[in-house]
Amino acid sequence: MSGTGQRVGVVTKNRIMVGAADLFSQNGYQSTSMRDVAEKAGLQVSSLYRHVTGKQDLLYTVLDRLMDEVLDVGRQALTEGTSAPDRLRRLIHNNICLVRPEETALLQSELGNLEPRDRSRLVEKRDAYQTMWLSVLDDGVARGDFVTQDVNVVYFGIMGAINYVEFWHNPEGKLSRAEVAEIFADWILKSLGVP
Repeated sequence: MSGTGQRVGVVTKNRIMVGAADLFSQNGYQSTSMRDVAEKAGLQVSSLYRHVTGKQDLLYTVLDRLMDEVLDVGRQALTEGTSAPDRLRRLIHNNICLVRPEETALLQSELGNLEPRDRSRLVEKRDAYQTMWLSVLDDGVARGDFVTQDVNVVYFGIMGAINYVEFWHNPEGKLSRAEVAEIFADWILKSLGVP
């Protein structure tokens, strides 16, 4: 395939993935058909199958891409942060301000629709992300920056709160995602005893 043909293929595949993610987010995996995905991507169903093997492949690819993005922004927060409170603030900000935030809810709602082998690969990545957060929380407690009885409870509380942002945040409302992230970071850090 020529360079131009490869670029067109990558653009088309990306259009398919973004369209599938939108449809899965809006309608759920079970209620989204391959015909819906093809229509959203501006393709015939037969053309869609030149790029993906099926709906299960689409779901896995969408979730895997999202988990890779989440891990990348997590690693960035860990390397750029200078202290446990700074790293936690960056983790919160980076999580709330993901490039395609509407897809974050898919990790909770659609992971169970994956075949066991694919699900286990994503669970490994999810666990690696959790380990990042717990390492920051543990470090903050060890250094006396954070006060808490249980870092696991704190982690799950933070995740529940920030993952729910997608359900209520209005991008056209008075607060941007970055402003919401700052409010959340201030609130969470204060709850951990950071002045």
